[in-house]
Amino acid sequence: MDVGESISSDVYCLNMRCEECPAKRLPSLPTSMQFEAAACVYHGTSLYLTGVGSSSKEVWKWDIVFGWGRCADMNRARRRHCTTFDSENSLFVLGGFHSGQVIGDVEVYSIVSNSWTQVGNLARPVESAGCILNRTSIYLFGGVGSKASSDECIDLDCIQVFDTATKQCVVLEQRLPRPERLLRAVMWEQSVIIISYRTCLIFDIEQKTFRDRKQFSAAYDHFGLVLENQKIFIFGGELPVAGNGHCFKQYMYSDTVKSTSVMDIINNRSVAQWDLHTKLPDACCVHAFGIVKLPVGVTKH
Repeated sequence: MDVGESISSDVYCLNMRCEECPAKRLPSLPTSMQFEAAACVYHGTSLYLTGVGSSSKEVWKWDIVFGWGRCADMNRARRRHCTTFDSENSLFVLGGFHSGQVIGDVEVYSIVSNSWTQVGNLARPVESAGCILNRTSIYLFGGVGSKASSDECIDLDCIQVFDTATKQCVVLEQRLPRPERLLRAVMWEQSVIIISYRTCLIFDIEQKTFRDRKQFSAAYDHFGLVLENQKIFIFGGELPVAGNGHCFKQYMYSDTVKSTSVMDIINNRSVAQWDLHTKLPDACCVHAFGIVKLPVGVTKH
């Protein structure tokens, strides 16, 4: 959790089905946590953190039986990257940022061999993009890239698709309605629900079309987003309150966990209804998060 002046290695559970259950603290990550690391979940039981430690190359795994354990380091340090498991046993890490450079390569981690291999490249280097997996395709929405003629960073409106089978990446003809960074995305049937500070979109994967649902925007950056029990949950985040462009000097942080019905988004309810679910232990940004299915009687987070 990033509270602005520091980032902690604390880990908390939030029960997505119990409004009365307070956040439960788990054993802290046994290394330093870096800004804008990433997390993803394997088969609903194990949480993998990538881009942590002082080097931004460390990878750690948590499960309910063994707790925290360190995996092999990534080949390349990165943060602000995208990460997802395929349908087998491979963890894909795509793009990111390190030492002032936007990264364009793709690494894959094998659970069986505990090793990393570079397997391809994105069509365009990107960081801070939205990411989902559909079958063998990893979709990256928007993000931040560099101008072709300079190192200046710009927001992107492209949709990149990396095929985990062929290891090839293409850019779709369809683009986001506007350039966007810091998008969060979840799959809903054959559509992707994409949410950011100022927008909410539904992307139809088959038709490759967008529907605008901006009334369901998050109103914050750097928030957590999960889909559980037919509800979208948004937790934490930061809101710029003083500055110019993307160079802000003051932020307001959120400790709210709020939810809304997926069907309200799909059916385009004219006024978004967000229900207060619970509170985080601290008002903060949230970069690394995921849904883990725990046994009955143990908090889900």
